[in-house]
Amino acid sequence: MKEKETTISHVLVSEQCSEGQIKLPKLSATLRETAAITGLSERTIRRLVARGLLKPSRATRKLIIPIVQIEQFLSETTHQL
Repeated sequence: MKEKETTISHVLVSEQCSEGQIKLPKLSATLRETAAITGLSERTIRRLVARGLLKPSRATRKLIIPIVQIEQFLSETTHQL
């Protein structure tokens, strides 16, 4: 298997891909993945969800946060120097 990296804006997603197989980019992240992407703890991510600053999909029993939501949160809360 050959490892392939896909960039979605500024979020890097590593995927395992075999020859001839097409992998789609990752569109959402679990709470743990969101914590890793942002450099925050899982507990902080849960607090941000509770405050409404991150809006997860509740389509499944597992909370997933769209990559677009993570990017929007980071851009809205980042101060220009």
